[in-house]
Amino acid sequence: MMRLCHGHFLLVATVLSVFCGSAVSLSFQSNNVVDERSILLELYSATGGPSWNENQGWEDATPDGTDDYCEWTGVICTGEADLDTFQRRQLEEDDGDDDYYQDDGTSPAAGTTSSSSTAARESSSSNSKDPHRVMGLDLTQNFLQGRTPASLWKLPLLQYLNVNHNDKLQVDFSSVHDAPQLSIVKAQFTATASLAGLDHASLTLNVVHLSGCPLRSSFPAELLALTNLRDLQLSGCQLEGKLDGIQKLTNLRNLNLFDNQLRGPLPNEMIQMTRLQKFSCSRNQLTGDLHVVDALVDLDELYLAENQFQGRLPSLSAMPRLSRVFLNMNQLTGPVPPQFLLGITTWEPNFAETAGWIRVDISKNQLTGILPESLDILQDLSMDFNWQDNRWVNVSEALCDNEYWNRGAVMNFACDGLACPPGTYSVIGHASNSYACRTCDAAEFYGVSTCVQENDKAALIALYSETNGNNWINNTGWKLAHDWQGLYDTGDICEWYGVTCFQPGDTDDDSAGGRVRRIDLSGNNLVGVVPEDLFTMDYLDTLELSGNPELVVPLTKMDESSELRYLDISRTATVNFDGLEMASDWFAYLIADGLTLGGTLPKQVLNLTALKLLSMSECQLIGTVPEKLANLKQLNELYLFDNHLRGSIPDAIG
Repeated sequence: MMRLCHGHFLLVATVLSVFCGSAVSLSFQSNNVVDERSILLELYSATGGPSWNENQGWEDATPDGTDDYCEWTGVICTGEADLDTFQRRQLEEDDGDDDYYQDDGTSPAAGTTSSSSTAARESSSSNSKDPHRVMGLDLTQNFLQGRTPASLWKLPLLQYLNVNHNDKLQVDFSSVHDAPQLSIVKAQFTATASLAGLDHASLTLNVVHLSGCPLRSSFPAELLALTNLRDLQLSGCQLEGKLDGIQKLTNLRNLNLFDNQLRGPLPNEMIQMTRLQKFSCSRNQLTGDLHVVDALVDLDELYLAENQFQGRLPSLSAMPRLSRVFLNMNQLTGPVPPQFLLGITTWEPNFAETAGWIRVDISKNQLTGILPESLDILQDLSMDFNWQDNRWVNVSEALCDNEYWNRGAVMNFACDGLACPPGTYSVIGHASNSYACRTCDAAEFYGVSTCVQENDKAALIALYSETNGNNWINNTGWKLAHDWQGLYDTGDICEWYGVTCFQPGDTDDDSAGGRVRRIDLSGNNLVGVVPEDLFTMDYLDTLELSGNPELVVPLTKMDESSELRYLDISRTATVNFDGLEMASDWFAYLIADGLTLGGTLPKQVLNLTALKLLSMSECQLIGTVPEKLANLKQLNELYLFDNHLRGSIPDAIG
């Protein structure tokens, strides 16, 4: 009879209590301890437990042990906290997924209760007196690897699983339907690549964090079945395709899709997601306009930066709690709407002293017109505006005395604290205690953050065109500027791959800020002939083009490169050094290894009297080391190995 009670207890517990009498209660507790212990030990075995970072309790445990597994590392049992307290603690954690999804510690799911979580709480409460019921597992960053066993989900009261930051671990969701009270799953930055089975999870599931998992798929259909989800984080999951169906998740408060390859417009049906409070979809390839956003009236934080959105700036006028707006680096056009941000005037003054600054970033778009007087309705709020690098033609004087704006910059610098006027620039687009508005003849609009002369940009685009830029290994920034030149502002050349610009403070020359200082396109599959005008860039001091074997670098305009100090043309197809002898007295470093020169050391090199380093190894040079090399009085380093030179090094060179 005891065998029967053991085998069928869960199904016919009431009936068996009649036949087995008091043995039922003992069997329940004994068998439950063995079952949960076995499940935990199977997890330990399947995920490389002996190699875990912390495995206290687990390492010496046996299936028939009598120790309390609630004391094992990461095991949380029902006797430790009620569900509400535990959930609130976990939901208020800051996962710090990305720069555009900044949790301020106030999770919208915390403190709210759904019918499913109420049921889970009641079930948990009924068993809270049993000290051997696993409610949660927190094994974050613990070197778990392998695949979680299907039995994991058979822990009858499991509500919380956190295995974040175990990068060799795969979470198997195929049996997740066996976890009737599951509420929170966190498996961020694991090797989880499939969500198969997750669509059959309990309706109690309201938090899923999978950021950094290599899903490599369209938006997972399994998630669209989880209609009670409140918090979904999928940043950096290599998702692609459109967001079709996302409106099914109408209970979402937090949605984080940062840094994927999602494309297409925001679906019109998203207007149904009126409970959404944090929405992050920055750094994708989304297109279309932003009219849908204005319907999300509960938004606290909106992050849609670094996409390809077009059309007008949304008014965001019906969102009284809005505190973060990041729409920068899109293709938005037109003026600031007269109702822009009107809803947040319900904030109390001195908001900065209580909960931080209201941050609004609409920089690097194609917005036009003025910074309008209508914004003055926000004068008593602590606003931090980033609106640089648009096409502003004026700033309303009414805004220039708003002392709470831009962290005191407006109070200290008046209108300049809002936007540097034409003919000047600042790295942040406005004056502050750290950055002044510096002279820049090329700055046509208000709020310019870089001082880029058109000849710099033209020279770079010419380099791209003449060296088969479409087939470069990395052409970030270059391709967009080349393809769309003259049609719209394609952004800051200082952010293009391989380009480094002078920053304020790098030099005493105010006009150098934002000018190209260094180009490094080594090993980038440049093919063709470098345009000579590249050497006419006024502030270029370093040019590195090595490792492009089909690239020719003509040197005939070295005399126009007054600032060039360092040149590396190693392992290119360059064989003609004509013009090198005209380099300025500032030129000090020449690296030209691996060229198929043949012949003697190029005579042009012997005129570089300011040279400090010369490297021409593996160039098939013949003859002797010329006596005139001794004329290079500043030379500290000389590398000529792996050539066919003969004789001895002249004494004068020592």
